[in-house]
Amino acid sequence: MKERSPLGRHSIGHDAAKLGAGLFMTIIDPSTFHGYTDSLQPYLDGVRGLGSEKVGEDVCDVVELSFMKNQRSWRLWLAKKDHLPRKLKQVVRVSYDIVFEESWSEVTVNAEIPNDRFAWSAPGDWKEWREPPIEEGLLKPGTLAPDFDLAAPDGSRVKLSNFRGQIVWLNKWRCG
Repeated sequence: MKERSPLGRHSIGHDAAKLGAGLFMTIIDPSTFHGYTDSLQPYLDGVRGLGSEKVGEDVCDVVELSFMKNQRSWRLWLAKKDHLPRKLKQVVRVSYDIVFEESWSEVTVNAEIPNDRFAWSAPGDWKEWREPPIEEGLLKPGTLAPDFDLAAPDGSRVKLSNFRGQIVWLNKWRCG
């Protein structure tokens, strides 16, 4: 899949689910380095220091950020030697806590990076995937919807086929 992130607008991180990553989305958005402004920035309502901890061999300052009255929080471990993150933990508080963690090791600043690190060759059987136009994805009236299942807030699974013959309304939303 090839897709550009429009400058200052949509993030390529929001499209991770299209690639089979489920609900996964990185904490530090990959589009940040291409002009995208994090959508949570206006909702930042608190920052506090939590002392120092070691992450691997690096001594880090630990900082916690609160968004939307702590509905979401980020805890960052920033190395004292270069002020770059070594670890991040995000908690999204809904009916249960959703926790994401990222960590990095062997972080270097201004190091020479070989060009072959930026080269990618597709496997022999690779075919580019393109999202179909909306019209192609819609079912014709009277067509049976394909079955699928989703995770429910209580951790169980809900199958569409369990509601055959009933009206089903799907409401997909995301906060932050």
